[in-house]
Amino acid sequence: MRPFAVLVALCAAAHLRTTEEMDNHKCKVMCQRFGMHALAEKNDAFKEIENPTECCSVCDKEYPAK
Repeated sequence: MRPFAVLVALCAAAHLRTTEEMDNHKCKVMCQRFGMHALAEKNDAFKEIENPTECCSVCDKEYPAK
């Protein structure tokens, strides 16, 4: 199961790198796929995030829904 989680995280990170503009929905999808480290590469607000719930809260602050 662990290799699968790593694969999902890598795919999420790759998706982030190819996405031009981040929005609230895309950010939360990344959080739910444990892409916090990939989000932290683009935005320092995500550096200390350890779980998807906290990550989604930061998405609401950093990328407000329209």
